Amino acid sequence: QGEVERVKIKGPNFVQRYEVTRGEVQGFVVGIARGGDLNNTHGGGGGAGTKDGGVAPATAEDEELVYSVRTEGDGADEKWAASETIIPRGAVVRIHGLQSAQRLNGTGAIIYDIDMGAGRYVVFAATPGGTTEQVRVRFCNVSL
Repeated sequence: QGEVERVKIKGPNFVQRYEVTRGEVQGFVVGIARGGDLNNTHGGGGGAGTKDGGVAPATAEDEELVYSVRTEGDGADEKWAASETIIPRGAVVRIHGLQSAQRLNGTGAIIYDIDMGAGRYVVFAATPGGTTEQVRVRFCNVSL
C-alpha cells in the first residue's frame, strides 16, 4: 500500500453535493446563508422533533445558519434552517456552537449515524490533538 498524502483545502474550494431531507421533502443543498426569512420552516423551541418529522430550532441563534435547498417540485430554491435539514451519513461537516465540548468547535467531522428521536448526529470529529472522537451533536451544530 502507498503512503497517503494529506492536503489542506480551503472551504470555498471544497464542494459537496448531498441530498438532504426535511420531513418528507428531499432536495440538494445549493448554498449556505446566515439569517434571513425561512421558507416553510416549522419554528418552535428546544430542538425537539416536530409532528411532520422536522426538528425545531433550539434557540434563535440556531436559526442563523440556513441552507438554500433546491427541491424537485418546481425547481425553486427554498431556505431551510440547519436544525431542520437532515444531512446524510458519510457527509463531511464542520462542528460549531458546542458548549460542553468547545475544543471541537471549528473542527471537521464525518456523520456516522443519525438519532432522529433525539435530534442529533453521531459524528467522528477530528480533535485538535490529531485523533478522532465520537460525539453526539444537535442537528444545528454542524454545517456542510
